[in-house]
Amino acid sequence: MKSYDLAWLLHLVGDVHQPLHDTSRFSHDLPGGDHGGNLVTLCEKPCRDELHAFWDEVLGKSTSAIASINAARKLPQVPADDGADADVLA
Repeated sequence: MKSYDLAWLLHLVGDVHQPLHDTSRFSHDLPGGDHGGNLVTLCEKPCRDELHAFWDEVLGKSTSAIASINAARKLPQVPADDGADADVLA
């Protein structure tokens, strides 16, 4: 059971950064949903760029831990007190 639980935990944690894995937009034009952004194109046809693929690849395609660390080092520093205001209604 622990291996099953671990697989689900990894899947869910992975989906936290990718909301398109967890949702679909339904509209008059897409009554069956947009399949997690797979039916949302980012440019005119015959463009093959779609929202889901863009979001999946926006930080790169590498699975290397070193590549992830290097990408994180390039992110701007966040001021230490940015998380101090917990007022969600402001």
